[in-house]
Amino acid sequence: MRACRIRIALVALCAAGCSAELVEMRKPRPGPVASVVLDAGGGHVQYSLRGPGFVVSARRKDALEKMAEACGGEGRFRIVDEVARQEAQASFLGGDVDEEGEVSKASRHYDFVTTQHVYFECEK
Repeated sequence: MRACRIRIALVALCAAGCSAELVEMRKPRPGPVASVVLDAGGGHVQYSLRGPGFVVSARRKDALEKMAEACGGEGRFRIVDEVARQEAQASFLGGDVDEEGEVSKASRHYDFVTTQHVYFECEK
């Protein structure tokens, strides 16, 4: 019974945090004639590198699926560049927000998260 609960908790955790974000999408730009394509399209996907390896792998798989979906199918994109960046994220609680909607300066807490950025182009 306990093993079942642990599996359910892991599945719920993975479902909640195993996603990538499509940050930018360039639409394809056709040329003056049908045989010419000026830009096949592309974009930028990011996902967090925080967490256990299997969670990060699931996020990468989700990123690859988002790129394939954006480009019209599996194998129709190529990765141009990948870079890991440390980014500051401000986190605060609802009680930290005053009546005017401002976050009090004393309660600001910054957390640094490493995020993988993947830049891709669609294949013609």
